[in-house]
Amino acid sequence: MKKIPVLAALLAVLALTLALSRAVWQDRGSAPGAAPASALRFKTVDRAGNTADETLLAGHSLVILSFWEPWCPPCVREMPELEKLYEAYKDRGLLILGVYSEEGMEDKVDEILADAGTSYPILRSCEEFDVFATGYVPTTVFLDGEGNALSELLVGSRDYAGWEELVLSVLK
Repeated sequence: MKKIPVLAALLAVLALTLALSRAVWQDRGSAPGAAPASALRFKTVDRAGNTADETLLAGHSLVILSFWEPWCPPCVREMPELEKLYEAYKDRGLLILGVYSEEGMEDKVDEILADAGTSYPILRSCEEFDVFATGYVPTTVFLDGEGNALSELLVGSRDYAGWEELVLSVLK
């Protein structure tokens, strides 16, 4: 009998997470699942304040663009998995770029990155990333080294095995 209140609480947390992620990404201009037809061009900053643009993508066979927020438990939970994936496949052409938009939470972002041991670049969202908005986080898209979408938008988190299967299907 005690399982029902716990399940109800978990469902409430999930509903709140989905509602908050939709609020953050609303009016960002694309339908869920859609990927832009043209190559991505952007200009933003990384966590160190350095300018970052599409030249980061050059020379990579596969770029995972991972949209996340510091208040999103599934996003935070998958960051160590993504780091492990990055370390395993960066020498085979994989680049992971994490993108967050929540303003005023940079201290929390930095804390999460330190806890996860994140070494892949983390970028501040910019208008050019709006084409990937689904209303949910985490949302991920695979790009080639020129910024062309290789996948539909993937909504939801995955474990290492789930990410590895997708990466290997592209890297071959």
